[in-house]
Amino acid sequence: MYVWDCVVYHNTCSTGNDPWPVNISPKPLKHNQLNSTPVAIVASNRAECLYRSLYSVLSADGANSSLITVFLDAPFPDPMAVAKLFNVTVIAHSLVADIKTFDITKESSTMIRNRIDKHYKLTISKMFDMFPDATQAILLEDDLQVSTDFFSYFSQTADLLYNDSSLYCISAWNDFSYQQSSRDPGLLYRVDNMPGLGWMLRKSLYREELESKWPMKPQKDSWDGWLRRPPQRKGRECIMPDVCRTFHFSVGAHISSLGQQRYFNTHSFNKLPYPVNINTEMMTRNAYEELVKKMLRNAMLANHLVSVCSSRLIPDTTNVTYALYIKGNKTLLDLMSCLELWDVDYRPGHKNMWRFWLKGNHILLIQCPESEYCSFKPDSVFPIEETIPLFLIFYRKYIILALVFTTAVVTTFITAKWCRCSRDSEADSKA
Repeated sequence: MYVWDCVVYHNTCSTGNDPWPVNISPKPLKHNQLNSTPVAIVASNRAECLYRSLYSVLSADGANSSLITVFLDAPFPDPMAVAKLFNVTVIAHSLVADIKTFDITKESSTMIRNRIDKHYKLTISKMFDMFPDATQAILLEDDLQVSTDFFSYFSQTADLLYNDSSLYCISAWNDFSYQQSSRDPGLLYRVDNMPGLGWMLRKSLYREELESKWPMKPQKDSWDGWLRRPPQRKGRECIMPDVCRTFHFSVGAHISSLGQQRYFNTHSFNKLPYPVNINTEMMTRNAYEELVKKMLRNAMLANHLVSVCSSRLIPDTTNVTYALYIKGNKTLLDLMSCLELWDVDYRPGHKNMWRFWLKGNHILLIQCPESEYCSFKPDSVFPIEETIPLFLIFYRKYIILALVFTTAVVTTFITAKWCRCSRDSEADSKA
């Protein structure tokens, strides 16, 4: 459907004709807590991406076009035409010197990062200026498609963000949520991280803490890396879903086509056509701690006598909760690589504990000795630590076969030589 839509877009906007508006009638959302929550779509010169993103946002249950604004880093004609096509407000900043000669391939990564950093600050500040009564806002990007229950998800979690001072964002994204590692769209996690890629921010946090020190000069990290640092996070956490409510569908400034294929195409995405009921009662700080401890007390132990890449790590069961204790960041990244999850860099969990699904079982992965949950580990269990290079783990089957083959060849050679020597000796004795 989206391919056809983009073709229609090209046939209308690119020829200079006045395009037909896209009319979408989303279903209303019951008990909507987002009636005054603005949505910002941070965009650049990617009209086709913006079209797909806007189509999904305006099709989601509870969408309100009057609260949706597209923010461009420069007044690029094509994405501005797309915004007009959907009859949503568009604001263009002036972060590109000359849009006619603009070529992102000629910019350094530092220049791109700095422009995006500025783009985000200008966007968030302008959004709260435009909607002074808003207590929070939702931020998206033009390469994100949202689920049907996107607004329902944020509506059900909005009170958590507003009332729980130990939280600093609600995210629709989960770095470790892939098709093989997620299962329950009604399940939430707390993490010591800011997942991004579709997230909700409190106005008070931005105005009182972040706005005045937002990075506007070139730096090593991008804005999201800066936001994850301890001086900004201050021990606070974010809420994220077991099953993602956004889908990242395009390459970008920091994502190659291979990166998109490996890390994003197989990410989970809630495709249920109706709102999912979410249990938020256990997501406050104290309630979540009690939940985690109860799960650990009742959890079965994974197989700690094998590699984290072994198929015998988790038994062939279903609906069982397993505790898996590991040691070291290398072991963590090796496990993520073997499971084909996010292994590009270290992404924090909750107090050095990560939750995901494997073989239909719920996994509590605890890093020792960093996590306070290591106290639940029996003394007889030693955390798994990978010291073997990862490529040896991946290709161990072929290495074993090669060793077996080599041993067989050497054995055959020695046996043949011994037999020949025996025959020679026997012939000499007869002579």
